[in-house]
Amino acid sequence: MARSFNPPPAWPRPPRGWTPPPGWEPDPSWGPAPPGWQFWADDDAPVPHGAGPWSAPAAGAHGAPVVPGPGAAGPGARGRRPGRLLLGLGAVGLLVLGAGGAAVVGALAGDRDEVAAGSGWAAPADPGDPAGRAPAAAPEVPGDAVEIGAPPPVEILRGEGGERFDLPRPDGTDRPVLASTLRAGSGYVWFEGHDEDGELSEVTPVPEPGHEAVFLVDDSRDSARTERMEAQAEDGESWEFRVHDLEDLTAVDEVRAVTGTGARVFRWRAGQAHVLASSSGEANFVVTTRPVRPDDEHHGDLLVNEIGAVERATTLPDADVWVVVEADGPWAIVPQAGGGRG
Repeated sequence: MARSFNPPPAWPRPPRGWTPPPGWEPDPSWGPAPPGWQFWADDDAPVPHGAGPWSAPAAGAHGAPVVPGPGAAGPGARGRRPGRLLLGLGAVGLLVLGAGGAAVVGALAGDRDEVAAGSGWAAPADPGDPAGRAPAAAPEVPGDAVEIGAPPPVEILRGEGGERFDLPRPDGTDRPVLASTLRAGSGYVWFEGHDEDGELSEVTPVPEPGHEAVFLVDDSRDSARTERMEAQAEDGESWEFRVHDLEDLTAVDEVRAVTGTGARVFRWRAGQAHVLASSSGEANFVVTTRPVRPDDEHHGDLLVNEIGAVERATTLPDADVWVVVEADGPWAIVPQAGGGRG
């Protein structure tokens, strides 16, 4: 099975299909890969976002990790949930990290020339350039679509740089944590969760500037319970980690179109529906379901796992589920004619 190079979240995005040449090492200014990061992904199989079959990347010259070849193997990572996925172009792959302070470049800053000059590979063409593809239009949705936003927070934790904190659990220790992140500046920010043994248990989405990234922590019954969170951010970069009540999630009780921007979570209890899921973003577009009740026969599914502006047909289940969407732009989930029942 073919395998593709899968850069860590904080590294710049390589051109599609790029493969490290023999002896290649990443720029040390990009920073280390998260512990357990999987550098290679099977083209036809989902890869956990934030962990995989590598124990930890080996240290190379100047502290840079040496990237293993696509045929290497290693011990499995413990306790990682299968929900959040990455096939090769992470949302923060649009950012280049500087040793003395990260320079925000790529699509978020609209300066791909700087990516090409400061990265270890050639940058892809700017989608806004004549030589590149035209920017994708937002998905078309019916006028009665339910727009999914971020629910009101019940607790807000604020900090700067790489701070650590205990994970609040307003809905109890036996339920997932509904959380969101927000960055104040233009630098990179994401969070890693760790269980009681210090093992990596969670890697959160990266918020787009001006948008909260909403997600679930510990939403799989098979995952290790997250105890502490650690911010991955530049020194001085301000951030907010918000915790919400699960009961405040938007609930969709009849078969209707659903739309949003960026990472969002909503509750689906409208019955089975055949839908068309679409995104106009450039990075990950991942849609998963998780049962609201742990004893439900529906154990959760990966419905969509794509990159870039795509449309995919899938089916929402006849079950009470949380639907978790990871995207870097506008997205829509639209029922198809004759394809649903309430």
